[in-house]
Amino acid sequence: MHARICVCLAALASACLGACTGTNEGAKGTGGTGAAAGGDAAAGGTSSGANVGGGSAAGATAQGGSSAGGSGATGGAGSAGGVTACAATEGLQVTRLTTTSIAMMGKPFDSASDETSPWGWDTNYGKPPEIVAVPDGESVDILWQDHSADPARGQEDPAKNAKKAFLVHVEKGAAGYAVTRAYQLDQLAHIMGLARDESGNYYVATGVDEDEDLTPELPAPGMHRAGIVKLVKFDANGCKSLEIDAGMARQTADAESEPIINPMVAATSRLAYHDGRVALVHGINTSYDAKVEARHQKALTTHFDAVSGVATRTSTMWVSHSFDQRLFYDGTGFVEVHLGDAYPRAIVLGRFSGPKDGTKSYELFRPKGESGDNDTFTRLGGVAPVASGDFGYLVAFTTERGVETDASLNGTRDVAVLRVSRAFATMDEKSSAFVDGAATQEVTSAGKVATNKLTWLTDYAADLAQADRPRLAPLGSDRFVVLWERWTGTGDREATFGGLHGLVVGPDGSVQVAAKQLGQQHLSRGDDVVGLAASALYVSGDGAAKKLTLNLIGADLELTSVDLP
Repeated sequence: MHARICVCLAALASACLGACTGTNEGAKGTGGTGAAAGGDAAAGGTSSGANVGGGSAAGATAQGGSSAGGSGATGGAGSAGGVTACAATEGLQVTRLTTTSIAMMGKPFDSASDETSPWGWDTNYGKPPEIVAVPDGESVDILWQDHSADPARGQEDPAKNAKKAFLVHVEKGAAGYAVTRAYQLDQLAHIMGLARDESGNYYVATGVDEDEDLTPELPAPGMHRAGIVKLVKFDANGCKSLEIDAGMARQTADAESEPIINPMVAATSRLAYHDGRVALVHGINTSYDAKVEARHQKALTTHFDAVSGVATRTSTMWVSHSFDQRLFYDGTGFVEVHLGDAYPRAIVLGRFSGPKDGTKSYELFRPKGESGDNDTFTRLGGVAPVASGDFGYLVAFTTERGVETDASLNGTRDVAVLRVSRAFATMDEKSSAFVDGAATQEVTSAGKVATNKLTWLTDYAADLAQADRPRLAPLGSDRFVVLWERWTGTGDREATFGGLHGLVVGPDGSVQVAAKQLGQQHLSRGDDVVGLAASALYVSGDGAAKKLTLNLIGADLELTSVDLP
C-alpha cells in the first residue's frame, strides 16, 4: 500500500506531500517542511509615472512604462525602429528587444530532456510552466523561461536560473511563421503564466523559488510577504503600466486571507484574463504544522482588477492537496479544474466570477485509492469548452482501468474523456448528473465506492503500454485533438518512450479520426496544448540549439513543425 504520511517528493527535497492522519475534511494535506523569511522584491504601494486607476493600491504599483536598458533594448531615453519610448520605472523591468532571434535571447527549456516516465514519482505532481502559448487568430504569443546559467550562483541548475524570461509575438506571413516582436522580462525566479487583454496589453505572472529556503518558524502563520508572486502588465511597446505584488494585494483586500508560500510547490500555475479581471491559480504551502513536522500543500486562487491591481477575490474552491490545475474563462466566469488527492480526492471543477459569485465544487472523476495517497493513478490533461449541445465542457485525462493500488502502475493506464453539463452550476454537486461518458468504472475512492463516468479512447491492455502526459486542444467546429505519450516497460529505469500519439474526437467524445503516432517529440509536463486557427499547437524548446519549435497538428492528424531559431 502507499504511504499516507509525508510521502516525500525527491525533486522537492524539503517538500513532504502525503496527507496527515487524523485530519478532518477541509484540513490541508502535507507539504514542504518550512517557510522563508521574505522574498526578492520590496513591497509595492507607491506610484511611478502615470497612476493608472486613479490612485495606487497597496500591493500594486501603477507606472508610466518600463525602463529601457540592456542589450538590444528599445525605448527608454531613445527608441529604435520607431518604437514608442517608455518612461523609466522601478521594480521588475520589461525591455523590448531589437532582435527577434531566439538564440540571441537565451536558452529555452529543453523539451527532449524531460524523460520522466509514467513510473516516475514526480509525475504525480504538476510542474511549473516552461513555454506558455496564448493564441490570437493565426498569431500566437509565447512566454518562455530562460534556462541560461545564473553566474551569480555559479551553477547550471535549471531551477536556479538567471531570473529572466522572454515573450515573443509570432505571426503568420507569406513565408510562414516568424517572430515579429520580442521582450525581455525580469522574473522573481520562474514564470507562472501569460494572458493578454482586448487592447493588446500583456500580463505576466512570476514567483520565487523558495522550496529550499523554508523553515518551520518563518513565515509565521498569517504572515503576508512582499516579493513572493508578482504580476506585470505592459503594452506592445514594452511599456509597463502596472506591477502587482500578489501577497500585498491579498493582505490589503483581506488581512485574514491565506498568505502565499512556496508558489507552485508540487503543482503548476495558470493565468487568465477577461473583461478587466485577471485570475491566477497555483499551488502553495500552508502554515507549519508541528503535529506532522511539515507544511501542508493546497491550491490558491486570486482575482485582480486589471487596471488598479486591487485583489478582488482571495479564495475560490478548496482543493488539498491540489497537484495540477487548469484555468480559463467560459463566458460566465473563470473555470478551474484541479486534480486533488484528499479533500476532495477527485478531478474537481468550479466556476467563479465576481468577489462573491461562484459555484460549488463539482467532483467529475474520483480516482481509486486512499484519501491523501499522493498517487492518484490519474493524470489531468486539459479542459475545453464545447460550443453546442447540453454538455459544455470536455475534460481529458489518463487513468488505470483496474482497481488495484499496490504499485505505482497497476496494469495499463489509458486515455479517457468525460463531458460536463453546460448547466452544471444548477445541479446538485453531490450527484453525478452533471457528468457524462460512454462507460462507467467502479472504484473505491477515499474509502467509499464511486462510479465514474468516462469514455475510453485507448486500450493498451494487449500491448502492456502506458499513456501519459495527456493534452486536449480545440480544432474548431467542435472537434478536438487529444494528445498523449506512449510508454512501455516495467519501471522508471526500464521505461521506453514510444512516441507522441493523437486522435480527434467530437463534442460527445467519440473518435472521429483514429489514433496514430505523430512523432517522437515529448510534451512538456507543465504546459498546455492550445488551438491556433484550425490546428492544435504545442511549442517545444531545444536548449542546445537555442530555438523554439511550433508543432502544428491539423484535423487530419498531420504534424507540421516550424522552427523559430
